[in-house]
Amino acid sequence: MTALSSFLPADVSTGIRNAIDANPSLTGVRWRVSEGPYPLTSSPVCLLLQFRNGTAWNTVQAIDPTGRLLVQQAWQAPTLLNGWVNFGVAQANAGYYRDAGGIVHVRGTIKSGTINVACFILPVGYRPTANSGWATISNGLFGAIVVTSIGEVLIVGGSNAYYYLDAIFFRAEQ
Repeated sequence: MTALSSFLPADVSTGIRNAIDANPSLTGVRWRVSEGPYPLTSSPVCLLLQFRNGTAWNTVQAIDPTGRLLVQQAWQAPTLLNGWVNFGVAQANAGYYRDAGGIVHVRGTIKSGTINVACFILPVGYRPTANSGWATISNGLFGAIVVTSIGEVLIVGGSNAYYYLDAIFFRAEQ
């Protein structure tokens, strides 16, 4: 693992290391330095962290240059549209959040809605600057998800038996 001091001044990397050491929930930490500014800090540089939660790297945190751990936003539940409902049965419900680096993450499994229309709409501040698309699994068929610059999360093709929304992420509009 690369030393923090190779990226940041010694006083800043010491503050960050102290914040990590002071928080026992940060086990299996990995980090990357990223340019800002970021929504949760006015700093031009921020250290983005992921830490292990069980067997998955799934929670993003950020530490500002003073070593202060920034609180991560919780998953937000969207209002599902056009007949789409959460799949249930040990699958994550549909959700989204914006991390400290300004990246929007989407997850969940949905079913039963109308194909080729929006399953929900992301609010302002959680939308990409341009339409973006992802391939997904949809009841053994090829499906696609398109997130538009006006916030529509469109379900394209596939089957409405189930649709995975996992692994969708993009930089939020600035």
